[in-house]
This record gives sequence, structure tokens and C-alpha cells, in this order.
Amino acid sequence: MHIPVLLEEAVVLWGGLEGGEERPQEGIYIDATFGEGGHSMELLKRAKEQKIKIIGFDLDKVRIKKGEEKYKEEIKNKKLYLISQSFQNIQNAIESLRKKEDFRGLPVLGVLFDLGFCSTQLEEGRGFSFSDKEASLDMRFNSSDKEILNASEILNSYSKEDLEKIIREYGEEKFARLIAGAVIKARQEGEEFKKVGDLYQILEKTVGRFYRKYHIHFATRTFQGIRIAVNGEREAIEKGLEGAKNIVSGGGNLVAISFHSGEDRMVKQFFKLHSKECICPENFPICRCDHERTLRIITKKPIVASKEELLINPRARSAKLRAAQKII
Repeated sequence: MHIPVLLEEAVVLWGGLEGGEERPQEGIYIDATFGEGGHSMELLKRAKEQKIKIIGFDLDKVRIKKGEEKYKEEIKNKKLYLISQSFQNIQNAIESLRKKEDFRGLPVLGVLFDLGFCSTQLEEGRGFSFSDKEASLDMRFNSSDKEILNASEILNSYSKEDLEKIIREYGEEKFARLIAGAVIKARQEGEEFKKVGDLYQILEKTVGRFYRKYHIHFATRTFQGIRIAVNGEREAIEKGLEGAKNIVSGGGNLVAISFHSGEDRMVKQFFKLHSKECICPENFPICRCDHERTLRIITKKPIVASKEELLINPRARSAKLRAAQKII
């Protein structure tokens, strides 16, 4: 069962309820990572009779199909609209949608990014989980897109240097060089990476012994790094945040939940950059950047899960929530 992370904190900020408001203002709210719809349904519940529209994005067609089946009533009543696209296309998609009569004149008042992946995706045999050793090494959110290299293709074709870079930068794995070398050696000996178990065995032999003293599984970071590379997640976050900033109305909030330091760093730096009046080097006597401040940071420090939430949802242990408000 998928449990939405930081549900209360996210919905309060996303819906503009942090000032004690009981329900969100009338307008459009974008769930950039719809998943199982937990955050969206909670916001709709808070809206009561208030007319709000939620637009949910998800690159994973399985999530969209399940959402269409599960939330037929909300879709029929024009409260929920689902779009099978990556959130990196958020600006173009929303600008096109707002030309339609249902959305004309309505402001975008909040955008929520939940940058993790659904726990239900771990059970679908696409290689997201290293517990299913017979699952294919796919890891694509949109597994029907044949133009995207899947995890198996990356492991079987990338150079040692490229594999090391992916595992170190995206997975933040300090044994990246050892792992990349072991993958290349296995390939030279005629092995192919087709199933989860093929990669798992290499990781267990190469770094398993080093992780006995850590509270993290030896395969976690490598699988994370490859998944991020397969789906182009870092590039998508950059484009998604920029697009969200451009379409949200003044007074609306941008909210992002991240699950590892690389993502959190990107969100933090984005909010910081756009909350500054000037981004010229400190030694410039006169501002020449023409940079305009567009955001006000709401969360000076990231919000993390409470002890109570961690008891029922251990997955929330690494979650960090940051929020900023559009000021112009």
C-alpha cells in the first residue's frame, strides 16, 4: 500500500493553507507527479464545495491508467484532469490547456513535486526493486518509449567512465569506480545484464562486504543512480521547476519533496537563485545582471517527517520538503 509522504505538510503548503485557511482558493492546482493520487485527493477533500481543478502529470502510463479507473467520479465532475507526460513539459502543457473553456481565466495557485516514486512501482517487475531478482532491468517510467535506453542497455553498452559517473553523481555511491570496473569485467567475460539478479550479484560480490556497517542496502545507491540516468530525472527537475515558476500566479506556492541529497540540492539552489535580487559576483561594484526576484522562500530549513509518521511510513525517513511563493 502506497502512503503519501508528508501528506499534511505538503497539502497545507500546496493549497496555500499555511495561514490557517480552511480550504484552498478557487483556481488550478498542479500535481506534477500524480502517482497514486494521495496528495491530490487530500486537497480535493479540503476544498469541499470550493471549485478547484487539479491537473495531475505522470510519465508512467500505468499510474495514469490506474488513476483514470480509480478516480472516475472526480474526472467526470471536472475536478481532476490527468496528463500522461513528464513534468518537464509542464509549461507548454498548461498554457495549451488554459486556452480551453474549462480553464480560461483560472489562476495556477500551486504546484507540487513529489520527486520519489510510488511504492507500488516496486511490485511491477520493471527493475525498480532489487528484491525481485527475475524482473527485467528496465527502470523506465514510460516503458513504452522505445527511444529511451533502459537500464539493461546502459549496463551492457556504456563505458567504464560513463558508468562510474552515473553511479557516483546520481547514486552518490562512493564505491562507484569499483562497481563500474566490476560491470565491465563481467561484460568482458561474456556476461549480459538482463535481469535484476545479474546486477545484484555483481554488487553483492563487489561492495556487499563494505555495507555491513551501514544502515543502507549495498544495492540502493547504484539502482538509484541508474534509474535517474535512464529517466533523465535531473534534467526533468530543472525544466519542471523553471516551467512551474513561469506558470504559477503571484501568491501561489511551489512545493517540492525530495528523497536524496542531489534532488534536494537542486530544489534548494533553484529557490535560492530566484529569491535573489542580484546574482552578480560579489566583487562587482554595480549590478549588471538584470536578474529579477520572483520567489520568496517559505521553508528556511527543509521540513522532514515526524516520529509519528516514520512509525507508519519508514519510506519517509529521507524525505525533505521545501516551498517557495511566487511574488510577481
